[in-house]
Amino acid sequence: AFWWISRHVHDASRLALERFGHLNDHVQETLSGVRTVRALGLQARSEAQFSALASGAAQASQRTRRRGLASR
Repeated sequence: AFWWISRHVHDASRLALERFGHLNDHVQETLSGVRTVRALGLQARSEAQFSALASGAAQASQRTRRRGLASR
């Protein structure tokens, strides 16, 4: 039982870390190219992409937390 629970928590944690990594990459790319984003008028697109990435990261984090609490 312990192996099964730890495997699910590990998988959920890995997914959450991957999603936060994608969010971090997006933020770094946006900050490094902020002048280009503004010049091309891509703020709305960048904001929408950030929102989607942040939502996915938050959902993955909540899923990890729920699985961790369920194992207690």
